[in-house]
Amino acid sequence: MDTRETWASRLGFILAAVGSAVGLGNVWRFPYVTAENGGAVFLVVYLVAAAAIGLPAMLAEFAVGRRARRNVIGAFDEIGYPAWGVIGLLGLATGFWILSYYSVVGGWVIRYVLASATGGYFGDPNAYFQGVAAGPAAVGFHALFLGLTVGIVALGVEDGIELATKVMVPAILVVFVGLAVWGATLSGAADGLSYFVSPDFDVFVDDYATIVPAAVGQAFFSLSLGMGVMITYASYLGRDDDLAVDGGLIVVLNSAVGVLAGLVAFPLLFSQNVEPGSAGAGAIFVGLATAFASLPAGRIVGLVFFTVVLVAALSSAISLLEVVVSYAVDRYAVGRVRTAATVGALVFVLGLPSATSLETRASRRSRCSTGSRATSCSRSARRSSSRSSAGCTVRRRSTNSGRAPVVWHGSVRPGSGSSASSSSRRSSASSCSASQTSSRSPPTSNCSGEHGGPAHGVGRARTDCCNCVPRRPPDSGRSMRQ
Repeated sequence: MDTRETWASRLGFILAAVGSAVGLGNVWRFPYVTAENGGAVFLVVYLVAAAAIGLPAMLAEFAVGRRARRNVIGAFDEIGYPAWGVIGLLGLATGFWILSYYSVVGGWVIRYVLASATGGYFGDPNAYFQGVAAGPAAVGFHALFLGLTVGIVALGVEDGIELATKVMVPAILVVFVGLAVWGATLSGAADGLSYFVSPDFDVFVDDYATIVPAAVGQAFFSLSLGMGVMITYASYLGRDDDLAVDGGLIVVLNSAVGVLAGLVAFPLLFSQNVEPGSAGAGAIFVGLATAFASLPAGRIVGLVFFTVVLVAALSSAISLLEVVVSYAVDRYAVGRVRTAATVGALVFVLGLPSATSLETRASRRSRCSTGSRATSCSRSARRSSSRSSAGCTVRRRSTNSGRAPVVWHGSVRPGSGSSASSSSRRSSASSCSASQTSSRSPPTSNCSGEHGGPAHGVGRARTDCCNCVPRRPPDSGRSMRQ
């Protein structure tokens, strides 16, 4: 332990921890999870969860790591609780598993950086995403992203991780601030900003059982908690660092980047009439790509945006890899370069299934259209929409000022000027609920849409009220329980 590496400075530790937290969890995952869970009200719950639950959990991990000065498993042995080593093992396994698909998404980002320069995805963003998300090319870029990650970790704590994050994190903050300011000037951006920062607590009351777990989960994911990262990073700390102050700064900076990501994403989506949350995990690769394709300076903006996303992805990936490398170096006294390369190879193999197959909401909804009952996928389809039935549309949120509804279902689209009040929404929801439970006859799937549209693809507007929820044919006069 006398030769254990340390951070060169306190700032280096803070930026490395922020870099771990500020990754795809905030830049890629945060906007689409926010869109799927009520917009601004989700943001409020997330910020509360990050401060009330995330910060104490982070400080606990810091305390264990700094006291033990060991890897995530050995730390519990060192502080006298060897039985708790299983918690460290779970954290190590979690980070290892996450990195296997994280690097696949990182490979997507590299593809989009290159495609932004040429406008490669401008013709049909949805088709482009489906083409690059899986297959031999995805495997190749998965390997490239992992290679970059392994190279940084192999250089060590001070010369690799700390040096890289000192450049990456400030660059992320500066570019996102610039993009957020620019996005606020776009036509229609006001509706996107309102959706993201003006909470409708009726949505929370109606759906708190979904919103709260999603917000807490996002807080843990975006703060890199429970994966051994913070224990490992704190093990390189000196004894004089103020953990409470450092932890508070990390949570604030991490949350700030998440908010900035939303301030970039939602004005862009609304300015181009792209439905937020329609693409799920492919949100930035389909929804934002669609917006970039419609902008006069779309290639430049897309190139800058996806470059920042790549930097953020790398800053998180190196922390996940470091957890496993730190354990191997401590436990088996092997060289860092050899260990990083070996672990990287194992992660590559584990990530192959993610790089060679892609089942999205689109494919699940497509299966809905082929079955007579479709009960196996109705739950997944409902997860991304408000509860609705034939002839009855429920919007999560609309405004009273004549502006476009902020989340669209059924045939409601941007610019429709709906001014439904909260009471009318609740009345509509009640009538839907009543109609959904009015019969027990076997339902039939009608996912092709009452408006003539096919099953929904990733990133496409929802044009069918049923969203692949089983229902009776229109002439039955009755709707079925979802």
